[in-house]
Amino acid sequence: MNSDRALGRLRMALDDLRRCVRSYGLGDYPDCVFRSQLSVGNACKAVLSILGIEFERTHFPSHIISENVLSDVNTVKRLNLNRRQIELLVTLVAYASPLEEQRAMPRYGWETENEILPPSEIYRKQLAGSLLGNALRALEAACGFFGALPTLPKELVELVSKVEEEVVSASKEFGKD
Repeated sequence: MNSDRALGRLRMALDDLRRCVRSYGLGDYPDCVFRSQLSVGNACKAVLSILGIEFERTHFPSHIISENVLSDVNTVKRLNLNRRQIELLVTLVAYASPLEEQRAMPRYGWETENEILPPSEIYRKQLAGSLLGNALRALEAACGFFGALPTLPKELVELVSKVEEEVVSASKEFGKD
């Protein structure tokens, strides 16, 4: 268990969640999607850190949770994960994966044979709202997972609470609850 790394990752997740919500409110939908990706990616990495799972630099941490934790019976047993914790990790992966699959498109757009489509022509309000909803649900699952752990340092408990508050606030503000 590496609570210091988890704390750092969760701080970054919170910062990017706040930026994501701000971008959505300003109508900067590509940035909202990009910040959603970063926020959820860091939350997934925080989960991996608290579980003591080593990983290299990746833009697909939910795949690591899925493949290296949930799909490995021995790892589930070694980590002593209970039913609720497994359900929360499954939920986290389910909502994080579609965000990760956006890859670099929210930043760089799409290059076709004749033109480059900027992200602002693809990521409109409805799609960004849907992906923001995924981010909020993924973050809710990550917070639930941290809350389901028997012992956490006080600073991490307080940070999880702040993330939960931001998720609830954003869900109410944008009708994603």
